[in-house]
Amino acid sequence: QQQQQPQRRDWLGSGVMTTASGSLTPEGIAVCASICCACCIITLLVAYFIWAVITIITTFESTSTTCGTAFNVWAFCLTVVVVIPVLGCFTSILANITALPGLMTVPPVINLGMAVWGMVLWNTMGERCMMALETKYWDLALLFKINVILLSISFFVFLCILCLGAAFIS
Repeated sequence: QQQQQPQRRDWLGSGVMTTASGSLTPEGIAVCASICCACCIITLLVAYFIWAVITIITTFESTSTTCGTAFNVWAFCLTVVVVIPVLGCFTSILANITALPGLMTVPPVINLGMAVWGMVLWNTMGERCMMALETKYWDLALLFKINVILLSISFFVFLCILCLGAAFIS
């Protein structure tokens, strides 16, 4: 008599089975690859956040320059890196505690406002101020450009979601 071995669950508990020989099934490989990608993305986000905070701390003196006073690039980066995530966490917690899901619209609206502010700031800054910023505070200029690009992408994605929602509602 052959005794059948019970199927084993993988270490994630997701129900992905291994074969009798102990190798992963294609679903198991997909789960492992997904976890690997998630870890890489989280590592990049943490590294970006640490770099952004260090950049904000070390470039405060840019606020005393002529271009820094006129265009507030440092304040924009501080708002995007610190204030928006804290505000998003706060409104999310508050929306869950009070059972008011309408509060969840606050962070995307602020994100849209920040995207517009960044685009206007970049457009009105001019070549001379951008070159001066890139020369003396290259890391702040890079952080500013990365933030404006990411906010612009999220602005576009949010508008697409709004248009799709309006199309399905009508």
